[in-house]
Amino acid sequence: MKKLAIIIVIVIALLAVSYSSLFNIRQIGGNGDYQLSEADETWLYSQNWLWHSSAWLAQNLPDNMTYQDVVVSKDNLFSVTITATAREPFIAIKSGGYFVVIDMYGVVLDLSLEPAAPYVIEGFEVTSAVVGKPLAADEMGLVERAVQIVYMFKTYTDYEPSIKLKDRHIIQKMTDDIYIDFGQGEDVELQFNNALAAYENIVENSGTSGIVNVSNPNQCIIEPLKR
Repeated sequence: MKKLAIIIVIVIALLAVSYSSLFNIRQIGGNGDYQLSEADETWLYSQNWLWHSSAWLAQNLPDNMTYQDVVVSKDNLFSVTITATAREPFIAIKSGGYFVVIDMYGVVLDLSLEPAAPYVIEGFEVTSAVVGKPLAADEMGLVERAVQIVYMFKTYTDYEPSIKLKDRHIIQKMTDDIYIDFGQGEDVELQFNNALAAYENIVENSGTSGIVNVSNPNQCIIEPLKR
């Protein structure tokens, strides 16, 4: 009985030691696009190498949202290597006197006086823009649908996405005289396909101006352009 008690005491002591800072991470490496920040460094050196899984470390890394993919691996004792892929600027949202640059998942990458992204959308009021955090804006649902429309133009056509919110309608400029009105973007895929077919029909028939109105997903109306 005495021997069992001694074993239990030893096990408890070993467990206590294993949770101590003696088993904290001591070495950090990086691969891919990963750049070790001061926040990540401070946090990682305070984490227990033995008891925290690689997945947990990746998920809770302070700068996790700065990257699209983060993988933490335990290569050697007390050592971790972080492999990450940087998020790519996709859209610059013009809000007031500056641009909020986001990736295609809506994570804020930068606040800039210049539209430092391939595409620009206008007319949206950003309420919160913290680098590394998801964007917050009035009419956030409309922002998400506008981003989806930009993605579809980029992926499936050769037309340049040029989106502006006007009277809570998502408007795509095709030419100086032809526009597409997506309304609230209630069924983006259906509206996109209908609008594109109508626009190409206008071009094929030598049309030079008009508004392709697909604000009602079940209708496609060609309206005169109002100056």
